[in-house]
Amino acid sequence: DICYPHRLETQYNYLIKYQKKVVFSWVNFINENSQIITDSHFAENLFNHPNRTKSEILRHFFFKGNYINAVTGFICRELLFDAGLFNVAAIQLQDFEMWLKLIKKHEIYILPDQLIKYRIRTIGENLSHPSNFIRTDFEDQQIYRRMFDDVPKELFKEAFPDKVIKSKFSDGIEYELEKAFLYLQHNSSSVQIIGCEKLFNLLQDKNILSCSISKYNFTLVDLYQLTNKIDFLNKKILNIIHNNFLLKEQQLENANYEIKRTFDFLATKPYFFNFK
Repeated sequence: DICYPHRLETQYNYLIKYQKKVVFSWVNFINENSQIITDSHFAENLFNHPNRTKSEILRHFFFKGNYINAVTGFICRELLFDAGLFNVAAIQLQDFEMWLKLIKKHEIYILPDQLIKYRIRTIGENLSHPSNFIRTDFEDQQIYRRMFDDVPKELFKEAFPDKVIKSKFSDGIEYELEKAFLYLQHNSSSVQIIGCEKLFNLLQDKNILSCSISKYNFTLVDLYQLTNKIDFLNKKILNIIHNNFLLKEQQLENANYEIKRTFDFLATKPYFFNFK
């Protein structure tokens, strides 16, 4: 990747002028020969998003994932230390996890200036290429499980006003239940199952269960039905594929048997057929 000559100056001046601490920018995309890419590619819609508020960013992170280009980051050093630095166990989404930590406490700004030339490598060599989806999905799961840890209640309410069940929920038990129920509203079953896991653990506490029943009308029976419904491993699809495979295998075996019988029959008629 390549910085434009004015990149650092532009971002530094912005931070000083507006007393900010975290700023990113847009990018141009270049190929292996450092030429600007005009054709379609996997990352063309990943970055260069408009500026958003803290709550809008948190909402986008939850429902759609990361859209901030790490290479463009210009961040006050102490913020990264306060956040615990990057997770060395993650290689795909360590930046996404850091932005989640930062957005819980700080504003994030994106300058609509293309200050970086972001290189698109050939044959999926970019770390963010979809071909790394298995590892990405694994890290995604780990991040989503802790996504709302330490998120201020008011920021949560502002980010998901149409998704919370009780608009005036309180800290503690009700807030934890609201988080769990929000996971269930995601369109990905791998995220929904996190909500099931949280409810599975929360509802073992009789006080939380009582609150869930009285204020959310959600009982253990509802949990049982839910955990039998969310097919996060795509078991139903896999079973259909498996059964179709067994059917095709049986049909093939039957066809081979009929072919063998036919040849066995023909082999008993030496006066009409001459097999070698």
